[in-house]
Amino acid sequence: MNQIRSDLFSGIKKIVIKVGTRLILDDQGSALHRPHLERLVDEIVALLEAGYQVVLVTSGAVGVGMGYMGLRLRPKQVAVKQACAAIGQIELMHSYFDC
Repeated sequence: MNQIRSDLFSGIKKIVIKVGTRLILDDQGSALHRPHLERLVDEIVALLEAGYQVVLVTSGAVGVGMGYMGLRLRPKQVAVKQACAAIGQIELMHSYFDC
């Protein structure tokens, strides 16, 4: 970990990381952007190895589900959004685990 980060995190034990949908999806917003996800996981692993507790709060479940279901536009119907989120959450967690 670099010196600036070490100085910034001095005295901190727990770090909460909030990841937005646009960070983890590709430019079309229809699939996970694997390099971004891998870099994020690598950074989290480095923090864990440095002794920090890390909480990851991630968006993206609806977007990932939309891609999986072949939808280009964000659904307006609640039931369809829920279906996208349910499918997307599973895919998202598998992707984090695989990294």
